[in-house]
Amino acid sequence: MAIRRRHLLCRLPSFFEAQLTGIAFLYEPVIPPEAEISLPEAFIEEQRSEIKKNAIAAVARFEAVAKREDLKHGFSNLTASAAHAPKHFSEVARRFDLVVVAQSRSGEMSMDDLFIEAALFESGRPTLIVPYTQHSP
Repeated sequence: MAIRRRHLLCRLPSFFEAQLTGIAFLYEPVIPPEAEISLPEAFIEEQRSEIKKNAIAAVARFEAVAKREDLKHGFSNLTASAAHAPKHFSEVARRFDLVVVAQSRSGEMSMDDLFIEAALFESGRPTLIVPYTQHSP
């Protein structure tokens, strides 16, 4: 997420005197049972390691911004398959007053689109979609 979008996300809790909670998914590698190839265990572990590294980096970025802006905040790492993560996200989102998700860049296919759809149609919560073109004032 671009810095300008993080700026907006950090200003929202200040307006409402609220806590900001970040969520990162640790995706389980998906290997379709009908696949006729067998992937080496080392490859699967390498994928898990890369996913975990990306999640840790996301948490670090979130923590740095939240601390710099002196925000009440929390963070959750959730594990799910890529296929089930958006549904799981919508279920978790029901526990919050407002869901904020970032729009993916125009023309790019992204998991962000599935999370937006899940938030809008399955969470039952108000959802703010931060456009990829968002610029800070």
